[in-house]
Amino acid sequence: MIFNKTGVKISPIKKLLGIVAVGHILLSACGGGNDPEPTLEDQTSIDKALIEAYLTENNITATEDGSGIFYYPVVENPTGALQQVKGSILSIYYSAKVLNGQVIDEILLSQNEDPYKLKQGVNSIVPVGLDIGLAFMKEGETYTFLIPSGLAYGELTFSTLIPANSVIEIEVELVLIENEQDQQDIEETLINDYIADKELDDLVKNPTDKVELLPSGVYYKRISEGNEDEVAIKGEQISTTYIASFLDDAVFDRTSGNDTFDFNFDSKVVMDGLDLGIAEMEKGERALLIIPSAQAYQQSVGVIPSYLSDELVELQVIPEYASKVAPYKVLVFDITLL
Repeated sequence: MIFNKTGVKISPIKKLLGIVAVGHILLSACGGGNDPEPTLEDQTSIDKALIEAYLTENNITATEDGSGIFYYPVVENPTGALQQVKGSILSIYYSAKVLNGQVIDEILLSQNEDPYKLKQGVNSIVPVGLDIGLAFMKEGETYTFLIPSGLAYGELTFSTLIPANSVIEIEVELVLIENEQDQQDIEETLINDYIADKELDDLVKNPTDKVELLPSGVYYKRISEGNEDEVAIKGEQISTTYIASFLDDAVFDRTSGNDTFDFNFDSKVVMDGLDLGIAEMEKGERALLIIPSAQAYQQSVGVIPSYLSDELVELQVIPEYASKVAPYKVLVFDITLL
């Protein structure tokens, strides 16, 4: 089960910096060999030297931010909307690689892919250097960011693609700046299209009731009736079975076999949307809950590249749900309240 939301929320920036620092301390303590391992300060200097050498070699003029990232424009848009307010929702295309190395991840317009959506300025982007850099961009611009390891993935390695202490180069095209209301309007259209495409309001094809938009913003459709007047009570432990998917029908989580998901109802242990939907159900009932991102995982955590998510969950940098649910995803639960 990936949607438990209990526990302390951890800032990816602070957590990653902590991992980098601890990693250097452990390496220094272990010793081994005659050459001392670089300290965190040493690694920062090493990264800066690598970036400056790369810029000189390629005759590139870049600006160094106070955080330690370097950036330069590839395509500028002086009249574009400037990302100035923390918490704006950005849609980007990008190509990321290890400095002087191979591409490690990309989402490109040229490949007819949808842009990647994330929320800037609220500590919900990995690498954190990208979160810092995006604040300099205007809508319609393309920038390249050179991110030192301390603001990228630190000591984390992935196969041969990403060695420890890698400087990361990311070219980003910012195609759209939106706010939460914009996102809510987009999701409303997507959900209505989903309801129409699935013919959920056709009671011949999909009994028992039409889809109801609850005051909370959650969409609720009863599929089969339960036991009249037997409902979940706040604080009561309840049992459910479910299949959780996105609007494209891709399943991201489910109970299987004789397994159930048991939790104390309406005690803030799961996402708000699930509690709000179950509040409408009778025990024994099966229902479809369509949960907008505002009642689900909202901005989640944007991880580039996404295949690092499982590693970051193990390191407790990001919550478990963020490894499967990207930012601003509408969720669909086919759920039975037992």
